[in-house]
Amino acid sequence: MNPLTRYTLLQIPGWLLVGFLLWWAHGRGWIGIPLAAVILAAWIGKDVVLYPLCKKAFQKGPAIGPRALVGRHAETVTDLAPTGQVRLDGELWTARPRDGNPVSAGRRIVVLDSDGLILLVEPAD
Repeated sequence: MNPLTRYTLLQIPGWLLVGFLLWWAHGRGWIGIPLAAVILAAWIGKDVVLYPLCKKAFQKGPAIGPRALVGRHAETVTDLAPTGQVRLDGELWTARPRDGNPVSAGRRIVVLDSDGLILLVEPAD
């Protein structure tokens, strides 16, 4: 989901609350429709003006942890039957084949996904 959509979805409850309060105030005779429309437009305008300042906060950061390893190649240190160890950039990770078929030690594998801290892999060839 892009940052603008995320920002807008976060603002909608506030818009609805202000709209409800303005409707309530109009029903009590405290404000007229033109003033209520101006207040609601100003409230929404405030969110439009603030979006450029907040945009960076709504962008997703870089992948971290096991998700950052998706697409990387590694080598099996032990048999993956059903789980075993793989070496990726000098680190040992617990891994298991995504399809459940055993993978022998010494084979080159590719990381497809993760399940917690367990890498889901398949043979690279």
